[in-house]
Amino acid sequence: MVPTDGPFTLSAWINPRATNGYRTIVSQIGGQLRVGDFALRVQDADPQGRLLFFRRPSAGSTSVDVVQSGLLVPKNVWTHVVAVYGSIGGGGALRLYVNGNPVGGAVVSGHYAPSQPRPDTDLTMMRVASSELAADQFGIAFRRYPYDGSIDEPMVFDRALTPDEVLAMYQNFALYEP
Repeated sequence: MVPTDGPFTLSAWINPRATNGYRTIVSQIGGQLRVGDFALRVQDADPQGRLLFFRRPSAGSTSVDVVQSGLLVPKNVWTHVVAVYGSIGGGGALRLYVNGNPVGGAVVSGHYAPSQPRPDTDLTMMRVASSELAADQFGIAFRRYPYDGSIDEPMVFDRALTPDEVLAMYQNFALYEP
């Protein structure tokens, strides 16, 4: 589990086959409304997707802080994406980067209610390529908001990377693009 009570950074190379709907790259969401639940997604459009990152600021509420990019994530192309929560000097800033460049707009309020696969349990874990496990009306489990494509080099840092560190990471990994 990613410690989300303080700053953290998520990073991955993605190559989406689809960018329509909600396509979760990485998330940490359980069946309850917990502080720090988060998701990094590609969503909204075809042939390019919008990068979106949200984090729940308080327990017991469906309210989430959200930052998103413009249409910057193309289908069938390797793209380096980074989401940062927190700032170097403290605080709860949300930031997004695509290929080393800052792309996120202003942080806004949104809502996200998790699916509860079983009311008597809450399994919160970090997942790659889906938000959480859910069950349909027949009790058959499925991955909610699954990613469609390839993900390489997912990384989690227990601190907020600086813009210079994000750019350096992209430049160093770009030499070895998947």
